[in-house]
Amino acid sequence: MLLFPTKLDADLTGVPLVTTLVGLACVLIFLVQALSWEEYESALDNFCQNELRGHLKLELPRNDCIDLMAQLDFASDAESQLNKLQQHAPFKRYQRQDILDTFERLQQIVPDPATKQWWLSPTETGPWQIMVASLTHATIGQLALNLGFFFAFAISAELILGHFGFMIFFVAGALFSGWVNYWFVNTISSSQPYLGLTGVVTATMVFITLVYPHKFLRFFFWVIFISGTFRLPLLLVSVGYLSNELYTVAINNGAEANGLARVNVGAHLGGAIIGTLTALGVHCWQILKKRKTQRE
Repeated sequence: MLLFPTKLDADLTGVPLVTTLVGLACVLIFLVQALSWEEYESALDNFCQNELRGHLKLELPRNDCIDLMAQLDFASDAESQLNKLQQHAPFKRYQRQDILDTFERLQQIVPDPATKQWWLSPTETGPWQIMVASLTHATIGQLALNLGFFFAFAISAELILGHFGFMIFFVAGALFSGWVNYWFVNTISSSQPYLGLTGVVTATMVFITLVYPHKFLRFFFWVIFISGTFRLPLLLVSVGYLSNELYTVAINNGAEANGLARVNVGAHLGGAIIGTLTALGVHCWQILKKRKTQRE
């Protein structure tokens, strides 16, 4: 089943220049990530062919080596990840220290792929790092989902705020989401990295919902041979989305059933705050403008 939002039912006209550029930047960055991943896989394959030592060289098949090293390399905590992997075949028969020593050599020999270089770790709070991480996505599915929701809301947001105003809104949403995410993941003692437009998407969604609370959001669906569109109240979509985030924080303490921290919750909350403040600013401006017109 395929389901994604297409447009807001609002009579707005104009060219969403900044929104388009952001989308193109995300796609281009993802293409660079894909090329970098191919180089990473090649280097990893070469490492597993030539750098294994001792009994690992004789007993660990190349494909298993590639899988094991990649999982350790992308884990937020390699030793914890190894503990999980060693509970299952085919890695449980290998000595823990031999694997860790091999992984340490891998980190010295194999360069990190672009995705790992550009994601935001819980210890990073620099503005440039946050902006780059916001435009970086882990998978094509995450990219498609984020861009789908981003375009659905950001086009209208840019037409309301103007190009320059939306640019400031975008940067503020990305930075504040990153900083709230930093506070959140450290509060729940998580070491999971963060990347993606998720915070900005939440900011635009909340902003548009507060500006147009009675509008509808149109969705496209495709199920096997059936496709079409339907509308949902924008307020219902936003309330449902944010309620799920609040439930995650209040009930689950920011963790999923498998115990992995949902670090995106912090970014979502940060985006919601920026969206709310911007909408309040727009409402205040409209009230002042209306009063000025009435006095004239």
